[in-house]
Amino acid sequence: MRSFFASMLLLFACGQPGWVNAEIFLTQNGGDRVVVDDHLRTGVSRPSREIFASQGNFRVPTRIQVYTGKQVGSDERVTELWVCDEFNNQIVRFPIDAEGEAEATSKFFWPDALHGCTEFLVYRDEIFMVGPDTREVEVYPNASGAPDMKRRLRDDIANLFELRADGNRLYALTS
Repeated sequence: MRSFFASMLLLFACGQPGWVNAEIFLTQNGGDRVVVDDHLRTGVSRPSREIFASQGNFRVPTRIQVYTGKQVGSDERVTELWVCDEFNNQIVRFPIDAEGEAEATSKFFWPDALHGCTEFLVYRDEIFMVGPDTREVEVYPNASGAPDMKRRLRDDIANLFELRADGNRLYALTS
């Protein structure tokens, strides 16, 4: 069972020296929204903002990633909020400051409808996903739609379940 904090994510720096403006992004078990709050708030309070599942953007958000990289179809670098929608088999991208019934900037549909996107990683303008048999990592270009897979990384022994990256390396945790 996923807890309320199943998809807690990241602090977002604002770039002022000595001062950090950070936000926490959360999904709610079975909820249809992403809750965003200021990291300095304590106690019970209303969130700073919410992103709703409107216009078919997402129905069951299960994983979140904040990513700065190239915008689809451009060389411009932007910071976006990537949300896995397990119900619709898609990753939906929003501007980092999205609020309310926000419009998605783009959607990524993956061809394997049996395998959810709960474990994806966007890194260096590529989308990494654990494959359907959990022994491989599928690598897609950062593009909207359902692009052809660029390549597949395979391990015949391990059952992969979590992806992380650092520098030039991709790490896959195994069970």
